[in-house]
Amino acid sequence: MVQEAMAEAGLLWSALDCIAVTNGPGSFTGVRIGLAAAQGLALAWDKPLLTITSFEATLETLSKCERDGAWVLLLLEAKRAECYALLLDPAGQPDLGPALLSDAALLAALPSVDLVLAGDAAAPRLAAIGAAGHSARLARALKSVSAVEVAQRAMVQPLPSRPWPLPQPLYLREADTTLPRRTDAWP
Repeated sequence: MVQEAMAEAGLLWSALDCIAVTNGPGSFTGVRIGLAAAQGLALAWDKPLLTITSFEATLETLSKCERDGAWVLLLLEAKRAECYALLLDPAGQPDLGPALLSDAALLAALPSVDLVLAGDAAAPRLAAIGAAGHSARLARALKSVSAVEVAQRAMVQPLPSRPWPLPQPLYLREADTTLPRRTDAWP
């Protein structure tokens, strides 16, 4: 798939300045696979690896006029009646989150301001946010994040200097694993 994308773009590997990848939040397995694949490509091509949060990539789906001066609530689906949330104030600074919140906790944490909602969990929660007394509207171009938004965000980040840092996942939920129960006893 990577070879096909490079061929379609008409680029050689040497034309790349860096490799960019989302580091979460998201599904545990998806984040791990994405980071491992990107790290492998970065090592093979001797390129720095930039990590972009899923929130940063989602923010890129909004137009400049939608985000400038607005309270932007980024909501990403986390399943189990929960979402990953990040609330940015009009200056673009975090006011709430990044956090994993139940729907009830999200409603209780929101300030009484006009909100612009974006992300794959925004539309399903719009009615509940309005019913809780908050003024909210969906971003006009409500769409899923693609590699385009990841690349747009990476283009404005400075490239790290050597030695390049290892990518760090952004996990907001603990892994759903348990250790097996020990059935044997030591004397």
